[in-house]
Amino acid sequence: MKRRLRQGSHSRAFLTRRQKFAVYGVFALLWISGAVWLPVHYFLRQQGPFGDVPNPAEHWLIVAHGAGAFAALWLGGWLWRAHVTPWRRAGTHRDSGNALLWIGGVLIVSGWLLYYAAGDWLRDAVSLAHWIVGLAAALALLVHALRSSGYRQRAASAANPDGGKKRIRTTSPPPFNTALPPARSDSSSSESPAPSADEASLSRHPALPSTR
Repeated sequence: MKRRLRQGSHSRAFLTRRQKFAVYGVFALLWISGAVWLPVHYFLRQQGPFGDVPNPAEHWLIVAHGAGAFAALWLGGWLWRAHVTPWRRAGTHRDSGNALLWIGGVLIVSGWLLYYAAGDWLRDAVSLAHWIVGLAAALALLVHALRSSGYRQRAASAANPDGGKKRIRTTSPPPFNTALPPARSDSSSSESPAPSADEASLSRHPALPSTR
């Protein structure tokens, strides 16, 4: 029974932005170092006292290419577990992804043969196949990335039929009371009435105590 993937653009089967940065960064290191090595090796050789000698830049390009190859092997194992296997179990693997798997396998085997193959003719044939397939890998990865972006958008649309827009519930504000408060009447005034003349006189001349 095939396991069904959780729909949506945030499914774990999709690569995050950081994961894509790591994968594309390692691939860029491999592709650029290999592509630059070709003209340096075939057209920029230097003259030595005994004939042509390799360009000194070839060594550093091979070092960078080898470092990228080790990183690609590690990323390949992680991608197989986190990205390839969920899609294949769900039965939604695509031709562009299968093409990348075949290209990666050819590059791994040909890279291994470049170190251990015996005979110049075999090494030349393996080297030719390695750099031709390696250059074509950029196009295969680009196609896979574009198709993956379209599939992610379709998955997001299927998970959110309303376009993924959140509905915001709005309520009308309470009506503004424009009526003025009623004016206070004179009877409700808090001022006390003015004292009479007798009361004012008593307050100024208090009564004296009586004496017997």
